[in-house]
This record gives sequence, structure tokens and C-alpha cells, in this order.
Amino acid sequence: MNKLERFEQTHDTTLYFGLQVANFAIELNDDQIEEVIAEWSKQDKPNEVLAKLCSIPVTRADLRTLMGYNWLNDEIVNFYMQLLVSRSKAIPVLPTVYAFSTFFFLKLQRSGHAGVCKWTKDVDIFSYDLLLIPIHLSNHWVLTVAENIRSYPVLKIQVRSALSFRPYVTFLFQKHMPSFRIRVAYEILHEKLL
Repeated sequence: MNKLERFEQTHDTTLYFGLQVANFAIELNDDQIEEVIAEWSKQDKPNEVLAKLCSIPVTRADLRTLMGYNWLNDEIVNFYMQLLVSRSKAIPVLPTVYAFSTFFFLKLQRSGHAGVCKWTKDVDIFSYDLLLIPIHLSNHWVLTVAENIRSYPVLKIQVRSALSFRPYVTFLFQKHMPSFRIRVAYEILHEKLL
């Protein structure tokens, strides 16, 4: 019996922590899983900062939102977006990425362009290959990914193919969430994507 199974037995959380890792997911080893579970299990110091990236702190309480099927908070989403940006900068062959804050879309929705134009006044968003826009829709997070149009030939009529889903899009289903959340927690603790 591995450490995750022992944790599930003692905490009656099979539904929350049962690993159903899809073939595209990077599996964590027992030590990595134990590290995440140990942080989740600590009840003291909920405001202790466990990771910080681009002035976005993640506290123990924030990290616990990744436990089970809890609601994710803005700090977790913003931090993870910055992990994606950091990886893009560190590996030049990857597409360049700009991530908007979780508050961007709400501000855009409420105040229009005038409300958010200062957010990007020092950033040439057209110089990036991908723009990530996290959106909170009452009880769901969605991620809008805008691909820079420069990657499509201007004079070709390829609107249908340009707007269709890319063949490399991977879908995560609810059954993948427990293992995905554990991996995200581990990546946040180490401030690096696997």
C-alpha cells in the first residue's frame, strides 16, 4: 500500500484523492505525494507563505483549496498562470505567453476597455504567441487562450480552420482532477512546472 492509499484509508477520502492519472499526466512519486499531503494536513499557520512568484504569495490556506474538490481561489490561479509564463521564458522553443490576472476579465466586463487599458499600457500583447485569460463564472474557472493571429497567413482564406479546435488540445475530465490538483500543489510548492 502506498502513502496516498494509507492517507485515503485514514481520512476516508478515496473520492477526493484517488489517483486516476490519464496517460498524458505526469505522475508524482510517493515522496512527492507525501510532501503535498503533509502540507495539506497541517492545521496550524494557515497564513504562512509557502511559495511566492511575481509578488503572488500562496499561503497554506490557499494551497488547501487544491485539496479534493474545493473551490480554487484567485491566488492559486494567478500563481499557476505565472508558472506557465515562467516556463515560457525559460524554454525559448515554447510559445511566448502573457497571462492576465483573474481580475482582468471582471474589470473588462464591468468597465470596458477604459477600465483595463492601463493594465497593458507597458506591455505589447501582440508580441506574445499566447494570451491567457482566466475567467471565473460563478462556480467554475475557465481559461481563454488567445493565439496571436500572426501565426496564420493573412491572404489565405482559412477562417474555418483558424477558429477550430487545435488537434493538440487535451481535455481534462472530472476524474482527472484529484491527480491533477495534487500535481499542481506540488508544482506550486516548488515554484516550477514538471
